[in-house]
Amino acid sequence: MVKTGAKMQNQLKENAQKIHYLVFQGLVMLGFLFHQLEDWKDRPISFFSIITLVLFVSLKKYREWVFLLFLTVTTVRYLILFPNLANHSNLNLFLFLAILPYQTALAFNKKNIALQNLIILIRMIVFTLYFFTFFHKLNWDFLNPNISCANAKLHQYVRLIPETWLTLKATIPLSLPWIGLVFEGLIPITLIFKKTRNFALFCLIGLHFILAPLGFTDFSSLAMALAWCFVDVEKIKTKNIEKHFTHLIGFCLFFEIILGFERYSLRDETHVILEGFLFITAYTPFLILHLWKKIEVRNLELPKNKYGISFITILFLFGFSNYLGLRTAGNFSMFSNLRTEGESSNHILLNTNPVKIYTFQEDVVEILKIDRQGRNIYKRMPRQGQKIPRVEFSRILDTYRTWGNRNIAMTVIYNDKIRTTEKAGFDSNFDLDSPWIYKKLLKFRAIEHGDQQLCQW
Repeated sequence: MVKTGAKMQNQLKENAQKIHYLVFQGLVMLGFLFHQLEDWKDRPISFFSIITLVLFVSLKKYREWVFLLFLTVTTVRYLILFPNLANHSNLNLFLFLAILPYQTALAFNKKNIALQNLIILIRMIVFTLYFFTFFHKLNWDFLNPNISCANAKLHQYVRLIPETWLTLKATIPLSLPWIGLVFEGLIPITLIFKKTRNFALFCLIGLHFILAPLGFTDFSSLAMALAWCFVDVEKIKTKNIEKHFTHLIGFCLFFEIILGFERYSLRDETHVILEGFLFITAYTPFLILHLWKKIEVRNLELPKNKYGISFITILFLFGFSNYLGLRTAGNFSMFSNLRTEGESSNHILLNTNPVKIYTFQEDVVEILKIDRQGRNIYKRMPRQGQKIPRVEFSRILDTYRTWGNRNIAMTVIYNDKIRTTEKAGFDSNFDLDSPWIYKKLLKFRAIEHGDQQLCQW
């Protein structure tokens, strides 16, 4: 009788682990779908994301294989596109690389392969991510209400305040940068300790519910997947949860296909807000039913194996690469107003750049003149008079070569020398290329004029 009871408990625990991982998988795939259907730039991958999510929901028996296919294809795609990835896509890349070995073992062995080790690793990824989203904002320009990304991104909510409330409408933008800094700083700090974990997840989920209608539904879905990894598997009651979650995914898939195809045909961005609110509306009942009061009450812990520790170390160095001089874009410094170029930065704690080892940020090309054709080809082409690190400038020349256009006129200054060409990308005398490995690993933004760092991605 005792053995039968123990066996039943193990079976319940195994079922809870499967359901736990199912919710995580579905939210990750849903976030990827939201991103792909934003602009339909990569149409094959857009349709792939729809098909795999449909198969994931409908083919219960083959879900692990469907998710393995999803992980493999998207990871390879990210590795090919790297470093030209958005911040959340870089997070996806690291997350997928962390999951892939476990998912491969799970698909082939049909067992829960060290699922707890994977969850511990994901929790540390979450902590590292939100540590840097806070740490990068510890700079004077983020706290400047005139240029802060806090106001640049949340102004749509401020506009909703009636004009009759003039005092409130004028006061909120002044305090919003400080509110944002404190709010985001509380997330990594309170995630660490069991007594504050509920508050941390309240802040995390609340933050992404605020951001979802502003065009960040993709990242909000991913954030819900990350938050789910702090749910205690032991407290999950498997009854109805799979059915409720399948309905949630089905509803989100239905409205996203409708909105996504409308954006595809009309190129209309007015549905971004609706998409965010629909996701919040769909997810909130599931959140209350299945996550509320089920948070694991253990302190945050480091991975228990060398793979996990090495992975977190690499992720931390990637997030810290601004201060080392290796990156200014794509490393979770999005919308932070952070500036690290030159001998000093705007960071409150590291303003003298004490740990900067590399000088890629200071090896710059200044754009004096470029014709309209050359400007239109490269999406983030710097403005005339603006400087850009040479590594990034060489990526511009690669783009021109890819397009095969030999008649792009340009004038630049490099090492105090003016260079002019009528065939940028194909003129050997104008060669400002960088080694392939630099272009594959490093990523930089154009450098802002003056001393203030405006809000950038």
